[in-house]
Amino acid sequence: MLRTILTFSASIIFSQSIENISYDFIKHQGHILNKGGLFWNEDWHSNGLFFDGTFANYPSTYGPVIERGFFKTVEDTSSSDSLRTLSYFDYVQGDYYLDNLDLGIKYSKPGRVINLHAFKRRYAGAYNHYNYGIGTISPIHYTFLGDYNFRRNNENLSISVGNFNSDYGLLDSSNTSFLDSRITSSSLKYDNQYDSFLFKLDYNIFFQRLNGLHSSSIFEGVIYLTRTKINGSMMMLSSNKYNYGLSYNFNKRSLGHNAVKNFNWNVFDLFIQNKKSKYSIGLNTFKDGNDLIFSGRSIFQLGLISSKINYERSHKPYHIAYADSLNFEQKDCLWIENSLQMKRFNIGFDFAFQNFEREIDHMELPTKGNNLWISFYLSPVFQNDLEFSIRYNRSISNEYINDGIGDRMKIQLGNKFNLFSNAMTLKYHVSIDGYMNRRNGYALTPIERYPVHQPEQALLENLWVPSFTVTSIIKNVEISYAMHHLTNIIDDYLNRSYNSNQIVFNKYYPSVTRLASLAIKWNFYN
Repeated sequence: MLRTILTFSASIIFSQSIENISYDFIKHQGHILNKGGLFWNEDWHSNGLFFDGTFANYPSTYGPVIERGFFKTVEDTSSSDSLRTLSYFDYVQGDYYLDNLDLGIKYSKPGRVINLHAFKRRYAGAYNHYNYGIGTISPIHYTFLGDYNFRRNNENLSISVGNFNSDYGLLDSSNTSFLDSRITSSSLKYDNQYDSFLFKLDYNIFFQRLNGLHSSSIFEGVIYLTRTKINGSMMMLSSNKYNYGLSYNFNKRSLGHNAVKNFNWNVFDLFIQNKKSKYSIGLNTFKDGNDLIFSGRSIFQLGLISSKINYERSHKPYHIAYADSLNFEQKDCLWIENSLQMKRFNIGFDFAFQNFEREIDHMELPTKGNNLWISFYLSPVFQNDLEFSIRYNRSISNEYINDGIGDRMKIQLGNKFNLFSNAMTLKYHVSIDGYMNRRNGYALTPIERYPVHQPEQALLENLWVPSFTVTSIIKNVEISYAMHHLTNIIDDYLNRSYNSNQIVFNKYYPSVTRLASLAIKWNFYN
């Protein structure tokens, strides 16, 4: 929905290293880039819930709440000392039968918070490719969320449950290609401070039933993925600057098809931390051995310049869909963030170097590779309400799993005005996304979501995608109109073909075309 489309732009200050590439402008399908690398087969969290990223690695699919929780940390509201109820609905209608509804309610009382959320998405797609049924176009996704947060003295308890159902068609050589995914995720988090010790427990269960038909698919029929992840830690709170602790992480992953695969591994680590730094060292252990892991982060301030240095060595298991035994790939990452805040300018400069190694050549993926990612951000500060920013990212890869786009640029311009004696606020937002130095890199398959290299190596044309949004706000009501890929919209008015403005990020999906949508959001406060 429109609000999900705007989320990434609004949260870029929180996650400048993460990019969201949508294949349809509604963010039902797409991929994530983390510091220039393709995000796949990675665990992730959102809104208190754990997600096994084997097959579910595009958070925007599951609606705006899950998307926001992935791109930025959700504020802890369990300590609320007031009694209130907040509710809202967000409705969007647009091209190609776009019809989204987002509902939510939050009930707060001292020490307790209850959240309920529901989301529905209907969309046929520009080529009617999401609709593979007969008759009325049905919703392609449902999300239902609920969480309970409790705080008393030094105790905190959080229980979260989510259900996510997707059912939609896919473009393929077969006219009946589809994906049917049903996910249930539940999490329990508890922490308790006793004297000078802080104890934490994080218990997560993730279950996915996946049924799909596509020419790229490894499996035929229904497969079941089950993941259990338990994390416990103990930290000694010291009166000096540093706190010390240890943690234990238990993981069990199972895949059921014709036979059942069961993979288990554990992670132990010791850590030391304060308000600005954290360092850890430990072992990733499994049946056939163990691997050394370590990480560290520190924040430095030198005048107006703020810097954060991160480094990490991690090990993740091979994709269970094609791995016959438990094997791990090693990943090393050095990431440095720098920001300069002045009266007239906000400047950011980040870079990251990533290296990975794996022992076995599965599915023709490289056994080793590296990537250098550079990011520059500039935002002048104006005295009026004018907003302007420009971001440039460059990725230099060597046998690294990415989407093949070497240079990216995003230019944003916006402003707001007060009208009718300040009774109404009018905002506009214009953005241009540029994709340059493009080659065919890796594409995630629609069903199992593992990368496949696109063999063509020729340099592709640069892409420039302009979008426009205008929003009116009257008290608690927001009405927004958005136009994405303005080039195609202009082509429509001039009766021109889209052939010169084809946008394809993944060979398994059709070209991204124009999208116009109208959104109404109403907040209720009690």
